[in-house]
Amino acid sequence: MTRFYQLPPIWQGLIGLWLFFTVGGFLYDIVRRAQQKRRPAAFLLPGLLLLACEALRYAVTFNVTPTGLREGPNAVGRLPALPVAGAALLFTAAAGLLITRTLRRQKNELTAMSVKEGLDTLPTGLCFYEKGGRTLLINHEMEALCQILTGRPLQNGALFWEAVSCGPLPAGCERLSGEPEPILRLPDGRRFRFTRYPAENGALYETQAADVTELLSAADELRAQGEKIAALNERLRAYGRSVTAATREQEIMTAKAQIHDRMNRLLLTTRHCLEDDVSEEEWARMFSLWHGNVLLLCRDEPAARRTDPVAQLEEAAASIGLSLVFHGEMPPENDRARLVMLAAGESLTNAKRHAHAETLTVTVGADFVSFTNDGAPPAYPLHEGGGLGAIRREAEKQGAEMRVAAEGEFRLTLRFPTPFGV
Repeated sequence: MTRFYQLPPIWQGLIGLWLFFTVGGFLYDIVRRAQQKRRPAAFLLPGLLLLACEALRYAVTFNVTPTGLREGPNAVGRLPALPVAGAALLFTAAAGLLITRTLRRQKNELTAMSVKEGLDTLPTGLCFYEKGGRTLLINHEMEALCQILTGRPLQNGALFWEAVSCGPLPAGCERLSGEPEPILRLPDGRRFRFTRYPAENGALYETQAADVTELLSAADELRAQGEKIAALNERLRAYGRSVTAATREQEIMTAKAQIHDRMNRLLLTTRHCLEDDVSEEEWARMFSLWHGNVLLLCRDEPAARRTDPVAQLEEAAASIGLSLVFHGEMPPENDRARLVMLAAGESLTNAKRHAHAETLTVTVGADFVSFTNDGAPPAYPLHEGGGLGAIRREAEKQGAEMRVAAEGEFRLTLRFPTPFGV
């Protein structure tokens, strides 16, 4: 059987180099165990294996040149080559096993080193310091921020917080807000919010630095969009006011056209009465129609009175010989108010023309308006013609309910889905 010292020198050197790296593996395992702050008993096995492997390496290296400094091979050199190589292989396997278990422990168990490594990988800066300022724990992000903001390492947590909250800043940095949560802009455009949390006993402080660049950018964009929406809403309100004014003018023109149409029919009726021999009842009916229509065209209202809807109704009622009794308050100037005015005008005309009334009563509640008169009730079933039909169509557009009753007295009621002013 071939002895170890009988191997070629190149093979002896390779086995020696192999054992040298194995010794390095044992040393690496011991260093990692020390970083994990393991108990002293955890170093016994890797220490013994390290000494045994180093002894074998020294003996193998001694036999690399058997005719050199030594007269003959040592005890390891006289051993068969195969057991020596097997021992080197076992040492390598043991070193690999120990390193694997140590690294697995580092990943799966919570240690002071793993906590520090986890804190260093956070994108948020962290600093723990005592009340006097002595730092206990700092991660990489906070250390980098301190270098940018103060130009020196973070050694005193209290002085660093003072510099962040109210101290002078280097060129390119800007303080966007002060205490209790200072926000600073760095030269590269990033923005950080610094927050300090004291412990319960006040002897320890935690300082955090969170990157709020994206959050503040989104807030700025949202604020800009809000301003655009507010401007658009104002334009829509102005457009609504213009549409309201145009609708009012259209309704006025429609009312005038209806009055002129009535006047045309009245003129034709008058011509018929003049050309034919009619009874005194027909003449009285014709004069009543003239009284109810001509005064509507000929009244001259002061401009100050025309701005008050109730005053307009009183003037319109007085012009055709009616008195107006108004209970409540007119709805605000909007579509509902225009609908109430349209219904009031129609009620005035019908009260004088059909019921021969003397008083029109208007009652405005929280969500309804009713019109009644003291004239004679209708002698025939009501038929919603052009006036009442137009009121119903407009009420349906606004979601309101229109009711017409003629039992005992004529009553027109408009009930809206929500109270006025809502």
